[in-house]
Amino acid sequence: MAERLGKELAEVLRALRNLDWDLLRRDLHLAPETTDYEFWESIWSIFQQTAALADSAARRIMFHLLEVALAGISGDLKVVPNGLRGELRTLTTGRSVHHRLAGVLTIDRCAAPLFGWSVWNQRSLGCEMVASARMAEALKCLGFKDLPSVSLATVASWLSHQTVRSNEAHILGEVLKCLPDQNARNQEINSDLEKAKTAFASVKFLSKAGTPEPSSDLLALVPKTDEGHRAAFAPDQRRLAEEYGESAVAFFRFCRGAMRTQPAELAQWARQAETAAARRAALEYLLEGEVALNMRRELRGLELRGTWLANPADVAGVTPELLAELRQPPLGHPDQDQAPFILPPARNPSVTLAGIERWWAKNSSEQLRAYDARFYPNARPPKLAAPSESGFDRGEWMVLFGRAAFYRIGRSTDEQHRSFIERAQRTGSWSVFSAENPQERAHEWMNVLDRFWDEQVDSDTWGNWMRSFPQFYKLARWLEEYAELFLNLERQDSPYDLAAVLNSRTDQGQQGGGIDAPPPSLGIGACFVVRELLRYAHIRNNYAREHAFVPTGSVRRLINRIGLEIDNEASVEVSSQIYRQIAHHLSPERATFGGAYDIPFQLIAADPELDAQLLDGFPGATPRGEY
Repeated sequence: MAERLGKELAEVLRALRNLDWDLLRRDLHLAPETTDYEFWESIWSIFQQTAALADSAARRIMFHLLEVALAGISGDLKVVPNGLRGELRTLTTGRSVHHRLAGVLTIDRCAAPLFGWSVWNQRSLGCEMVASARMAEALKCLGFKDLPSVSLATVASWLSHQTVRSNEAHILGEVLKCLPDQNARNQEINSDLEKAKTAFASVKFLSKAGTPEPSSDLLALVPKTDEGHRAAFAPDQRRLAEEYGESAVAFFRFCRGAMRTQPAELAQWARQAETAAARRAALEYLLEGEVALNMRRELRGLELRGTWLANPADVAGVTPELLAELRQPPLGHPDQDQAPFILPPARNPSVTLAGIERWWAKNSSEQLRAYDARFYPNARPPKLAAPSESGFDRGEWMVLFGRAAFYRIGRSTDEQHRSFIERAQRTGSWSVFSAENPQERAHEWMNVLDRFWDEQVDSDTWGNWMRSFPQFYKLARWLEEYAELFLNLERQDSPYDLAAVLNSRTDQGQQGGGIDAPPPSLGIGACFVVRELLRYAHIRNNYAREHAFVPTGSVRRLINRIGLEIDNEASVEVSSQIYRQIAHHLSPERATFGGAYDIPFQLIAADPELDAQLLDGFPGATPRGEY
């Protein structure tokens, strides 16, 4: 009976498959958004659920009925869901499928980057030819052959001893991005990763010199890491090409594993460094690098006379403070006299600042566009309006205040801050942060945390930003008040203490009514808010200018090297010191650098070559832009 009913069901299903889907969906009274994939997936799901039931007479009849029906149509009709996710899912036939995903590639989204890759497509691994492990088992139950697997280790075997270029490394890095936290990986995934890592160890990558090199011989310029500090003075042939982006670098580091450069090799690199930027990076590493002490010992065993290390004071951009620290212990050869370092000639701050001003005047438009694109989500500064205006948007203000709050996060980049906000906007978390009356939305705020940790695939990803959760709540709770506090700076008619003015509960000028909110606790991020309000003309008060320089550590160090005396503290008061010092050497109007304030100094501090060009006139350097 089951055999006969199965054959009859097969004919019915075959007839349904040949019908126009929209017509069939309407006749079956299915939801308008239902797809043909979901319809056939539900039928296969019934088959798989039946197969998993405990043995019984009813189960055997039902299983055989479905087995006969699906076997009768799945060989030649596209009724087999491939079991993949998102845009990769499609209907195929049992005869078309010739591989199943395994290991790392069974993880949700991990396989997606591979589809469209030429190496993958050359092996005819399109969406209709590959199935999930679950669908492969279902097809096997119907008598189809047991499908060979394709895993990350399989992919690694294809690339053995080949040179992986940046586009391929990016694809494979995107695969690795989807890995869950190590504690959440099963034995199959861990085994696949280990096999893949062994196979990938033979691949090569392009160096900055353009030569293919083993991963073990290269370093990547990863910001704010010991590896990045080493790479900054590594020879071009030992440094990963700059065309490898973030995901590509992640794959490169997976292939290479731990760094293998030894202190003796680092010492030789330092001795042979040719550019000012590389030499300065080598000196800085000798102070702060993880193996700095051993590297110093190696240098003492080398002949330094006749090399730049015999007189590091001549290196463009080296500060007296850096040289003073390097005096203990001395870098010279043991048989040399411990002669004092020759300090670079004192700079004329007026001349240096005027040079920076000329460079900025000719390059500011291009530099500011790039800065906003790097700094703000979706490359767009927030559109701000006062709380009393019709265009007021809490989400826009939250972007401004959020970026300000992120100045309290150490060892991070503008790109990372921007990416966090963009991610929060995509997931809906930013809408929660921006909504009115957060004190009445506790459940929504807790859901943000639950969803964040549920989706976490890397224990370190975005953790530092989510530790700002209480600060997000504070900013959201009194967002209108904080917006008014900053906009009210337009009314100031004399110099003022920014920190005092932003504390509405203690500011004498706001006693007896008006704004009542705790201080926003933005630290030097408050200077960022003032700068952006001035930059986009939301306020125009000249007394706000001195509070518009964000005194980050890199900016403070640069200002000191120019020859201006300021406190080495991350406080809003230092912004006033910077402005007054610059205004003294230029003028109050010129000290704003066309309304960009500290932005030119941020860009110079982040670019050693630009630093060398503008502060030291490094001979032979090609300026970035006109100068």
